[in-house]
Amino acid sequence: MSNIKNRAGDFVQMFLMKHQFNIVQRDYERYCGQIDLISEKGGDLHFFEIQCVSQETLKDHFESGRVISPKRMSEIEKTAQLFMREIGTANYPWHIHLVFVVFLKNSNIPKLKITWDANL
Repeated sequence: MSNIKNRAGDFVQMFLMKHQFNIVQRDYERYCGQIDLISEKGGDLHFFEIQCVSQETLKDHFESGRVISPKRMSEIEKTAQLFMREIGTANYPWHIHLVFVVFLKNSNIPKLKITWDANL
């Protein structure tokens, strides 16, 4: 994983911990796909897809509605279901969230744009 992607994951993890999410695993990878970060809060499992983007790209994604491809969302869903079967939590409520991390010029702290429940 690239250094910038690691930094983005670190910032997202810190943000989630600050908001009482318990980090379960990072970089979960199986034959059907990969999930950047998995957490738990209030008995629900949360699966996070983290993308590093420029401000221009972020704006283009949201204006055009091209936030994530249906193929990628399907991979995340299948991988999340496999994770839940592996750890015996197949019946737990679960959510997929998208996190766009924008590293701003002249700033060490990125901007986070979160799309909650992206799989609904």
